[in-house]
Amino acid sequence: MVPDLLAYYGNLLNIADEDVPLGYDIGRVQQTVAPPHRGGALVLFPVRRLQSVAGRVRLANGQEVTIPAYGTLTVTGPDTVSSPIGADGEFYLEQLGEGRHPATLTYHGRTCAFDLAVPSSDAPVNQVGTVTCTLAEEQP
Repeated sequence: MVPDLLAYYGNLLNIADEDVPLGYDIGRVQQTVAPPHRGGALVLFPVRRLQSVAGRVRLANGQEVTIPAYGTLTVTGPDTVSSPIGADGEFYLEQLGEGRHPATLTYHGRTCAFDLAVPSSDAPVNQVGTVTCTLAEEQP
């Protein structure tokens, strides 16, 4: 509650970002609000927990399983995030919450789609282990 705001005029409100723990991202620390006469206003300061996802990816094509080194992993949803893939198939995605997310692996001009399952975790970096994307059989 912030009393004594001027009605119909822009009142500048701030929050102390140093009071928010390090594992959180603050969208804005300052907002302007103009409440009505004898009224109130709800002002939201967007704060979200920082969490990343890390793991390894493999590409399966029939019986052959390869490491898609230096390819790209892209996860779509409300926000699209992508990661280059390391020499041993490592990936690292930021701001990806728990649940199943549609993902696309791009490697040597080929594209493989799969769902990336992210379990619930309190850790700053959620380790998902090794995931495998299976290429669909091509029609002749």
